[in-house]
Amino acid sequence: MYQIKDWDKHYENAGSRKVEHCAWCPIPNKQDGLGYALLIQGKTGSARYAAFVATVLVCSKHPLPRNGWLTADGIETGRPLTAYDIHLKTKLPENEIKEMLERASKPDIDWIAEYSPSIDSTLVASHRPASNMTEQKGTERTEQKEEEPLTDYEKKLADFFDSIPEQQLVLWERAYPSIDIPQCILEARAYTFSNTHKSYKNLNRFVNGWLSRSNKEAKPNSEIFDALKAEGTWE
Repeated sequence: MYQIKDWDKHYENAGSRKVEHCAWCPIPNKQDGLGYALLIQGKTGSARYAAFVATVLVCSKHPLPRNGWLTADGIETGRPLTAYDIHLKTKLPENEIKEMLERASKPDIDWIAEYSPSIDSTLVASHRPASNMTEQKGTERTEQKEEEPLTDYEKKLADFFDSIPEQQLVLWERAYPSIDIPQCILEARAYTFSNTHKSYKNLNRFVNGWLSRSNKEAKPNSEIFDALKAEGTWE
């Protein structure tokens, strides 16, 4: 899991700190620092910098308080965003984002901090506990209970959500621009696994309806203009 370092210092200002959902982001224009010089070194340096700026813009869309966490909801305990997730959001190549995350988190640049996830990534992937770990009193040993087998319908759900074509995701991104598509799909997946008594025959139609409703319910970002006016950057 990653966090963009010193978020409030570098990527917020008096106006943005008053806006719950920002559609803009203040970014430092310093281009003579060592970190910048190291990041843009080499043939793919400019692509790495573009990937970093795009990732900053992804984080800037999180609600307050924004702290630079690269997670689906912007908080430390949220689902960590992968390079593929950021690729879907920014449309930049996944390999360039992955390379940027690795390079920008090195000590010599130190723009991004890397942490061990505070949630079990297998839980996020399947939405079912893979095991139940019980700590034995007085010892450091743990016991792992055998995982319950998936039902046929749960297998159908897992197969569907694990194999959504990229072109379908891109289409949803374009059709429903007001929402976080990966996060909404995750919510739809969690709902179906928690309500297996509701057997959906056409899962693609169900997810599309879920996204459509979420997009309609998304709050308009009108407070942005109030903040810009208050800061004097919008006439």
